[in-house]
Amino acid sequence: MMHTPLVYLVAILCDLNVEQLTVYHAHQLTLKTFCFQHFNYGCGAFRFHQAKTQRTNEHIKVEPLKFYLNLLRYPFLQKSSQPKILVTILLLISQFANVAGFFWEQWQFRELTISSKTPVISAEPLTQTVSLSQSIANLWQVFQSPISSIFQR
Repeated sequence: MMHTPLVYLVAILCDLNVEQLTVYHAHQLTLKTFCFQHFNYGCGAFRFHQAKTQRTNEHIKVEPLKFYLNLLRYPFLQKSSQPKILVTILLLISQFANVAGFFWEQWQFRELTISSKTPVISAEPLTQTVSLSQSIANLWQVFQSPISSIFQR
């Protein structure tokens, strides 16, 4: 199992073996903020792959269809008290939001490249991304309750 540097730091400070540690990481998200988060992951994925392509001249490798089918099947193969269909729907939504963010950022990059004639990668998000995110947020206003509360029923 791969651990983050933070896990090793905690293990050292607490005089524990890394294998004795369990790290719980969660965000209190509504469906709207869940979509924002995954949309932004997609924007970041585009920027990452764009920078990598400029460094290595390697093109993006998309996972095979089997990966995505297994992703959607995964909740049904696990023993869990979580509603399997809801987890599957959230996985599906996360993938759509991620792809939407990726292509939105790609479109923004092309617009910027066409207007400036030189590709620019910046760590700062484009203001259009925020306005698109705000537009998407308006569509999801119905879903204001935190997703985690659905799982606590």
